[in-house]
Amino acid sequence: MNNEVQVFRDDENLKRLNSSADRLLMPHVSEKVWQEVLDSAIRENQEYIPPYKSRGSMYIRPLLFGSGPILGVAPSNEYTFACMVSPIGNYYKSASNGIKAYVQTDFDRVAPKGTGRAKAAANYVADLLPTKNAKEKGCSASLYLDPKENKYIEEFGTSNFATITKGQ
Repeated sequence: MNNEVQVFRDDENLKRLNSSADRLLMPHVSEKVWQEVLDSAIRENQEYIPPYKSRGSMYIRPLLFGSGPILGVAPSNEYTFACMVSPIGNYYKSASNGIKAYVQTDFDRVAPKGTGRAKAAANYVADLLPTKNAKEKGCSASLYLDPKENKYIEEFGTSNFATITKGQ
């Protein structure tokens, strides 16, 4: 590579953040603020970006949260937008050989009309107990089925699920 830092789909991540903000009654983050915060986080942590050939990357986690002095069930009157970054390697140690996943039938990751599509802090918490149970069964991950009919693959607890069908 040419030693440039490449950010994967930052425009799509901003769209998802703002779509989530709509669902959670938070203000949008402007493109200008998004880019300034993202650029600053990367620039300030550039020395920690894993080398290209290491197969590692810099994980970027934008955060938008209510930070005003409201303790009730109501939207905040003040919000904070921040960005955390951390160098990472493969999420699963054996990812190059595939992973063994446990198909969850006792838990749903999201409710059809709930907040599961919104990027929210609680999304991953819902996967902690099911994945603990999956690991006790010798699996690395939880694979969730759709919550309505419990027969269609929805996604892993940590990532999306994709399949490739030959000839299509």
